[in-house]
Amino acid sequence: MQPLGSITFQEDIPNSSIDLDDVFWEPNGETMEFTYSGNINITVTINANSTVTLEPAENWPGSEEIYFHANQLGDYTRESRNSGRENFRGMTTDTLHVTVEPLNDPPVVEDPIADFSFPEDTSCNDLNLDSVFSDPDFDYGDTLTLTYSGNTECTVDITDITVTFGASEAIASATADVIRRRDTLNENDPNFPSDEEIEILIEKLGE
Repeated sequence: MQPLGSITFQEDIPNSSIDLDDVFWEPNGETMEFTYSGNINITVTINANSTVTLEPAENWPGSEEIYFHANQLGDYTRESRNSGRENFRGMTTDTLHVTVEPLNDPPVVEDPIADFSFPEDTSCNDLNLDSVFSDPDFDYGDTLTLTYSGNTECTVDITDITVTFGASEAIASATADVIRRRDTLNENDPNFPSDEEIEILIEKLGE
């Protein structure tokens, strides 16, 4: 029999590598019932074939100790009377140390930007991006950077989380700008930016 020991796997990926029949052994061949305790952020499922599925909470990395119990079932004894279970004969426990490693998640658009307009020959700095983008890994030290693209008729300046738009000439139609927030841990990965496209109408002033 092999003690449980330690196991490490990545977040958001269930693990089913443990078989409790390889951990616990009943020398008389009597029936055992497996239970567990101690888990907080990891869902534990003991399958019918005695394998165990560990599923961490979404976007959760960290460590936990999970206790697996082998309950020996058999004839009615004093131990079973004390436990409140008529067929309970005894229990043994082993501890599993679980480490869930972080898996970097891409940023997401949390609060889409509404289309807007402003007069020509002026600037507009009413757009604050603080609540627009989010990242599941903020709690684990992840940071994001802001860039933009697609502007052809107006200027764009991003300072911290505030965007300023400007235009010096009247524009007859709307122009599209894409505000892009990229996870700084994956700056070179094209799969990790989060884009928010907005339509900006620059209004012609009466002259």
